[in-house]
Amino acid sequence: MEVKVTLASRERSRLAGVMSRPARPLVPSAQAAPDGGLPTLERRAAALLAYLSVEGPTPRSRLAGLLWPDVPESTARVNLRQTLRRLRQGGVAPELGKGTMLHLSVPLTTEEVLGGLHVHDYDDLPELADWLLAVRERHRAARIVAIRTEARHLEATGNLRGALDLGEVWLDLDPVSEEAWRSLMRLHHLLGDRAGALVAWQRCQATLRRELDVLPSSATAALAREIEGDDAPPRPTPAALPLSTRRPPRLIGRDTEWAVMEQAWADGQGIILSGEPGVGKTRLLRDFVTAHGLAAHFEGRPGDWSVPYSTHARTYSALLRRFPELALPGWVRRELARIVPELGEPPPPLSSDADKLRFYQAKTEVLRLAADAGMGIVAFDDLQFVDAASVEAGEHSLAAFWGDGSAPLRTIHAHRAGELSPELEARIDRLVSAGLAVRVRLEPLSNPQVAELLGSLGVADLAAQADEIARATGGNPLFVLETARHLLSTSAGLLPQRLGPLVKQRLERLSPAALSLARAAAVLGADLSPETVAPMLDCAALSLVAPWAELEDAQVLSGNAFTHDLLQEAVLSGVPAPLRALLHRQAAAALAPVGRAPARVAAHWEAGGEPGRAGPFWQAAAQEALDAFRLTEAAQLAGRAASAYAQAGHTDAAITALEAQSRALLEADHGGAHEAVIAQMADLARTPVQRARAAYHRAQLLNRQRRSAEAQATAEAGLVLLGDRPEPELRASLLGTVALSLWYEGQLDAAADAYARVEVMFGELGMVSAQADTINDLALVLDYQARRAEAAERYAQVEALFTALGQTDHRAIVLGNWGGSLLQGGRAREAVGRLEAGLELCTALQGTPNIERRIRTQLGSALTILHRFTEAQTHLEAALALAQAHGLPQAYARTALGDLWASLGRHAEAEREFGLADAEHTRAPERAMVRLSRVRAAARTGLPYSRPLAEAEELIGAGSPASSRLRAHLWRAGLAEPAVGLTLAMEAVDEARNIDHGGLEAAAHTRAAQALMALDRPDDAVRHANQARTLLHTFSAADLDWPEVALVHLKALGALGDVNTQTVQDEAAERLVALADHVPEAWRSDFLNLPAHRALLKAPPSPTRHWSPLTDAQWALVHHTLGGREASTGRPRRDTRAALDGVLWALDTGSPWHGPFPAGLPSAATCYRRYRDWLGSGALHAALERLHAEPTARALAARVLGRLNPSQT
Repeated sequence: MEVKVTLASRERSRLAGVMSRPARPLVPSAQAAPDGGLPTLERRAAALLAYLSVEGPTPRSRLAGLLWPDVPESTARVNLRQTLRRLRQGGVAPELGKGTMLHLSVPLTTEEVLGGLHVHDYDDLPELADWLLAVRERHRAARIVAIRTEARHLEATGNLRGALDLGEVWLDLDPVSEEAWRSLMRLHHLLGDRAGALVAWQRCQATLRRELDVLPSSATAALAREIEGDDAPPRPTPAALPLSTRRPPRLIGRDTEWAVMEQAWADGQGIILSGEPGVGKTRLLRDFVTAHGLAAHFEGRPGDWSVPYSTHARTYSALLRRFPELALPGWVRRELARIVPELGEPPPPLSSDADKLRFYQAKTEVLRLAADAGMGIVAFDDLQFVDAASVEAGEHSLAAFWGDGSAPLRTIHAHRAGELSPELEARIDRLVSAGLAVRVRLEPLSNPQVAELLGSLGVADLAAQADEIARATGGNPLFVLETARHLLSTSAGLLPQRLGPLVKQRLERLSPAALSLARAAAVLGADLSPETVAPMLDCAALSLVAPWAELEDAQVLSGNAFTHDLLQEAVLSGVPAPLRALLHRQAAAALAPVGRAPARVAAHWEAGGEPGRAGPFWQAAAQEALDAFRLTEAAQLAGRAASAYAQAGHTDAAITALEAQSRALLEADHGGAHEAVIAQMADLARTPVQRARAAYHRAQLLNRQRRSAEAQATAEAGLVLLGDRPEPELRASLLGTVALSLWYEGQLDAAADAYARVEVMFGELGMVSAQADTINDLALVLDYQARRAEAAERYAQVEALFTALGQTDHRAIVLGNWGGSLLQGGRAREAVGRLEAGLELCTALQGTPNIERRIRTQLGSALTILHRFTEAQTHLEAALALAQAHGLPQAYARTALGDLWASLGRHAEAEREFGLADAEHTRAPERAMVRLSRVRAAARTGLPYSRPLAEAEELIGAGSPASSRLRAHLWRAGLAEPAVGLTLAMEAVDEARNIDHGGLEAAAHTRAAQALMALDRPDDAVRHANQARTLLHTFSAADLDWPEVALVHLKALGALGDVNTQTVQDEAAERLVALADHVPEAWRSDFLNLPAHRALLKAPPSPTRHWSPLTDAQWALVHHTLGGREASTGRPRRDTRAALDGVLWALDTGSPWHGPFPAGLPSAATCYRRYRDWLGSGALHAALERLHAEPTARALAARVLGRLNPSQT
């Protein structure tokens, strides 16, 4: 949580005044300070507010350690709380609260901070003192740059006196700057004050001798000699190159491209700009964005490739600074803290696709909130430099806005032609083919356009050379401008044909210090800053002010970057190889201590010829990529570590790096590249332990390749290599691989025993996370064996472990597995509790679409079994929506949705879902389960099911759950001759008991009862039917639902002449009628028309059965639905009420339409005509639904609805 301390502007000015008063204890808020103003701040309170003003949001732990370094952490935290309380009570910062992050919404300026702290002494707080010194130095350096720039501007515009005054201020800040002294000498001389210039020369000599014990440089001495020997003032320093040469005032030659972009903008398409380097992509992008509203600029930089999400880390930080008031939900703040540290402590590293999707969702939410705050464009420049992780996340986040003209956000990307990876090119091609994006290729300018560009610069001499410049540059705008700068800064008229010579000539005109800085900057690339380049050049950061400004004036640098990446490449190519290697080593030494990206540090060591020193940094970079769940990048980086170590002769370290590479590839590549890594590992292995490590990784890969028998043999060989050597973790890992191989081989007992041993071994090692993962695997194996009670114990154990570890997402996964286990065991009611608990965790976490999808799918299945159809539909449709939105598997949700439709009697909808699910599944066990669902749907509808059953039986193998085999067995029993069916059913009863599946046992007893009735053994049939009924009080039905049980029970009772037959029939019908109340009205008649339901609602023939017409109250409910006024011409129609009674009598009794109707009712022909009319218009269905809502008519309405033809209704 972040605490925002809101300070109004007048409060800020008062606070600045309070901080600068002499230190004394803070006066309580009830007391006024002696001068009547605010109470004075104690020095640590002043430092607290100063630190928050400069550094922004800061954790309490950081502040406590900074301000009270010599006391225990708990004491420091207490002191911090007391200081915060006093600040509130003193009215200085009344909104300070109790969060883990403190933040000033309106911070003090740096001037106010430094002015407020100058009266305090912090020598006893060394880290704070160092921080304050650094702040002062940064502020001083910034002031020097600002003053120098303004002084040069004043001199160039003729305000020499103003420039001279600023020169004195400049010297006060930096008395050893020879550039400042030369400026002062020159300005005095230009003003005609030769004596003042020479006095400045003498002061310069004295200051340098006193402070540095050095003589002035040759350049300063030469200026002094020129002043001494020349009565005429020297020429003023030439003005800097015109700003127009850096950014021409108008965009030239892009009207056609602009029009294409406007159309794409209107259509909601993404815009992809491409072209050769320097052709003007960035200018076109920025001008277009400026013309269309508020934008977030994302920019790739050289070196980003090596650090996952490095581009997004930089740009999301800038986005949040631009929109500081975005109300980020807690889960978004936590996820974004992975790349924006100031948001607080990040969550654990990414370890699954679900974690990664949650992270991506958080980024999408930030863009959505920014769009709500007014941001309309995301502009991504230099896409070729962007790291792959940022590209993938960006595509996920922006895809929702593509192709929709009304979307609140538009996107523009720019990249160098031919420099994207093949994968990224393919992604863009897919977007363009789908009409979601449009490519815009920029070509060089024509000769007239080059002339127009040069003319826009406002320099007459250039326009005259337009044709020559166009030929020399090929119309490339960057080359045109570089040539213009060359011509403006030198008298040479020759035009180099390439950019390199132009840059080389410009660099030759730089001072030695500026040239050294340019070369170091080119080597540092994305890590360029005064703090990193100063140790490279072995100088103080302040001494870089002058050469840095010189490079900015020469339009080489702009801030901490080159004005164009081509300039950086040109500078770097001009550095001699030995010097370049030295600069790379110096860069690595400078970057490593300050925690810069390890991949870039490693690349510097490698380019500097130190592979052994590069290895650890490549490993660290691989771990960073792994923590970001970027497996391919992690594998590549680990491979570079292995190569570096091998090159340096560090064999064991190389094997360790190859192991890391293999672990990353295990999830990303099961082919030749992975095999080559393991072969390299085996080649390097010399000791038995090293060979055992290689065997472990080979066995892991073999399991992923489904070569489980080879995997088992390889892992067991690794255990033999270990012998009695003390390598407990490797031993446990090898045994775990054996367990997995056994599972794949269908040797479930042996697999369960092996997993149990591994779990104990990891527990003894204290590796709790590995232990928990092993227990989860063990529980799944026990599930496959249908040892559900043991599996439940393991699920409870692993849930407790993940709770203790604080891994809420893993806990949700376990609850989902546990609920699925209960569901597969016929305990749907218990499963609902576990699944709802898991769903609640997903809701609290947010951003867990894959886990939530799985849980909602299983919850929908359980609710379908429990006849809670509306709830089931809600969860299954939500699961399907999650799968579609996040590119997740849809087949499981579609199978469950098909089961729901089949339960409601909607066979066509069920078949559609089963077809889509079957097309997506690739593994035989899953396809077999879809076929079994098809069997059940066909059987419920009264259709033949022998074909899908045969297909399911072909797909069921050793890897299928025991319940699938038993379900197929029971459906086969239903098709067999009665005697064979009875044998199969009794075998199924024993098997169901063995796997502890009460639902399937009830189904087996039902099948036995059906076979016994066919064999004319009603006594035995009643016994089995009663056993099925008893089981269904505890267990949920599997395939054969309770109406099937009720029907065979009724038939057996009727055959025995049991006096309770009618009572049992009525109770079953009433139960079915009540159940129909939970079916959506649109599908109620289909539900009641299922064969088993229709049979239950049909009363057994009885000569004493009494039928009664509708009562007045019942007629009042329905009369207005049945046709309005009677016809006024032709034969008069019989009374509508009597006709309805006749229709209801025929449908309820099942009497044929051609037979005689009871006295008092219209003729059969009349009733049939009215039945046909009402059925076609929907009036009959509407009337029956109204009757169904009336308790006294509910049974009649349900029976009639069950008899209506579903194709007609």
